[in-house]
Amino acid sequence: MTKAVQSITSSATSSPQRPAARRRRLAPDTLLLPLTGGVPQTVHVALHPDNSVTFSQKGGPEFSGITWSTNGYALMITFVLSPNIAELVPTTPSLWFSDTFRVAGVTHQMCCVNSVLGVYSFTVEPTNVSQLLPDDPQIIVTPIGGGTAGDNPHARKA
Repeated sequence: MTKAVQSITSSATSSPQRPAARRRRLAPDTLLLPLTGGVPQTVHVALHPDNSVTFSQKGGPEFSGITWSTNGYALMITFVLSPNIAELVPTTPSLWFSDTFRVAGVTHQMCCVNSVLGVYSFTVEPTNVSQLLPDDPQIIVTPIGGGTAGDNPHARKA
């Protein structure tokens, strides 16, 4: 990483050339990618032609957000970004992202999620600045044994 990890206070601004975003809310029954434990996780992020954002783990189905059952330790995520995503930018205080970096020609970005229960939002910045911004995805932190998603009938199959 070339710069220090940044919080909402220093990195939540959008490009001034980007048009005003039209936001839409996700359906309340949309289930989330379940993450567990305190070990680092790798999550793939894709921006689709319909402007939806999905999250998946290698070879798995895609989800519209993430849920994590904390075990008392912070969660470290390595996001692997699709080519049409420039970066992820936190919009919730206490959600920390690194600068983007490339590994084998693919853009990655690190994230640290505190073990404090709550909903953490961030923005997906497309590489095409004229593209409308997609919905703000979320990471929902729940206690162990509560609120984790099971099989998701709404998941986009890989």
